[in-house]
Amino acid sequence: MPPLEIYLDLSPMDLTITPLTWLLYYAGFYVMQVVLAFYTLGSFRWEVLLLASVSFPIYVRALLNVVLRREQAWHVTGRKGAYRSPFAFMQPQVLFFQFLLVTTLVAVWKSVESGHVTLALAWNATNTLILGGFVVTAWREGRRARAELRAASRTPDAAAAPAAVPAPAATVDA
Repeated sequence: MPPLEIYLDLSPMDLTITPLTWLLYYAGFYVMQVVLAFYTLGSFRWEVLLLASVSFPIYVRALLNVVLRREQAWHVTGRKGAYRSPFAFMQPQVLFFQFLLVTTLVAVWKSVESGHVTLALAWNATNTLILGGFVVTAWREGRRARAELRAASRTPDAAAAPAAVPAPAATVDA
């Protein structure tokens, strides 16, 4: 919804409520997410909400498969020992992040011109930060995995190295 309001000036609701009332409405939503995560997992971690928010391609595909009554086959994600960049698995998130980043910049520009900050800008910027954090984490993980792979390829494998042959023991004739 925020991009629709930012680009097309479509407002899905009339915000004639106070910021405190708005905060109370949304606090209930987010508190319920935290309580639900704590109840189902026995603890709460922010990563759970982050993962839920960046898993949208999986949910969209599942919804389409149900609506179209298609079976989804399970696919192996990779060969053991083969390296694939995390970005190979998150193209929709990267594209959506780029779209949200551009949209946030457009909203900032429009806010500067109009003289007031909109709720759409706040939500769009929040979503951009969430997806941006995910993209940066994947980038760091990819760099770490590549460095480990390079280090492992430089270090000779202990099993492949020839075993040391002990020198024959000296014999003394008595």
